[in-house]
Amino acid sequence: MGLKCEMQNIAEERGLEPVTVAMSYVYFEKLVLQGKLNKQNRKLCTGACVLLGAKISSDLKKHEVGQLFDVSTRRYQRIPSTE
Repeated sequence: MGLKCEMQNIAEERGLEPVTVAMSYVYFEKLVLQGKLNKQNRKLCTGACVLLGAKISSDLKKHEVGQLFDVSTRRYQRIPSTE
C-alpha cells in the first residue's frame, strides 16, 4: 500500500473530510516537486502533511489533533519500506 493510500485511510479512520485528504496530497506533492523527500523522511513528511491538512481544513480541537498524531505515528511506523 502506498503512502497516499495510507493518508486516505488515516483520514477515513479519523472521520476527516475529503477536502482534508486533498489538501494533504497537495502538501505532499509540493514537497515531492521541491525535492525535499528522501527515503528517510518521506513517512514523517506524509504524516505531517495529513496533520497540516487536518489542522487547516478542519475545525479540530486540541485533543483531536493529538489523536490524529497518535494514529498517524502508529500507522507510519509499521509501513514496510519498498525501496
